[in-house]
Amino acid sequence: MGKTIVHFLPALVSGLIVQLVLHEAGHLLGGLLTGWEFLYLQIYGLVVKRESKKLKLMIVGDTGFRCIMSPVSIDNKALMYTMGGCLANLFSGMAGLAVVIMADMPQVLWLYTWCFSAIGISFFVINGVESNKRLCNDGTCRRLLKSDGYNLICHNAQLMAAKYLLTGISYGEIGDDIICLCPDKAENDITACQAVLEYYHYLDTGDYAKAENALNKVRDTRNLCREISYIVELERAYIKLFASDKNSDVTTIKAIINKHAKKKDVHSLRILALYDARELFLAGYGDKAKKRIGKAIDHIRKTNCIFEGDRIFCIKQLREMSHFFNS
Repeated sequence: MGKTIVHFLPALVSGLIVQLVLHEAGHLLGGLLTGWEFLYLQIYGLVVKRESKKLKLMIVGDTGFRCIMSPVSIDNKALMYTMGGCLANLFSGMAGLAVVIMADMPQVLWLYTWCFSAIGISFFVINGVESNKRLCNDGTCRRLLKSDGYNLICHNAQLMAAKYLLTGISYGEIGDDIICLCPDKAENDITACQAVLEYYHYLDTGDYAKAENALNKVRDTRNLCREISYIVELERAYIKLFASDKNSDVTTIKAIINKHAKKKDVHSLRILALYDARELFLAGYGDKAKKRIGKAIDHIRKTNCIFEGDRIFCIKQLREMSHFFNS
């Protein structure tokens, strides 16, 4: 019995890792079976992405677990892709449970199988039952896709945009038929994400009024998952930084940036750099402000980034902002 207890933590960790991989593999299989195109697979900081019809392995600082695929058409059904991960966890967990109940095996092997099974079923519940506290999970996404055909269009458009961004095409170069689809009110995670893409599109084309209007379609972030609401709040802070008025609420802006920015995220680096440069410029240090922008551009250029289009977009934004610090 003592030897079995020693294996408890390794059994939990191994079960967790295997079920995480199975979850993403389930998304991949569900997508492939319905004709979707593989873009990239991320397991924590390790990324396998499709590049020029080849697979490229890279390590990124922005960690996560996701399998991103692109639909054949904008109205492609997304149920199998969306729920494939949950189904993989459920089926593998139930299979493990059947083995635990029916098979006679050594205690250590029984423990590993039981942990594998329990974690698989737990993953099915965690991801399959609707929740959008931290992320819009599979269950919530499924409900949104079934509730409104427009949500499906936006969901698929975002994944089609991801395909372009992966190859180094920036937001302004992606067509309006994929980007500018958000309704006047973005009331859920899918439409809010579409509003953010539209905002990036207009920033990239230099139409700041339309960019702000796109972001203002997200009128209330309380119903959104933490990830999307943080992005919206950060970009609202970025828009406020365009004004050179010394009386603007820089304390609030700085608090938002400190709370929501990610160290190795290129969009966070862009926003933080503009804040720092603006403060230096207003304090009378124009040359230092331009140097701060230059350092940020170098940092972004050296940062491992899944979407090359994001890198190009952020560098372009900072270069355009640097012109404001010439006087």
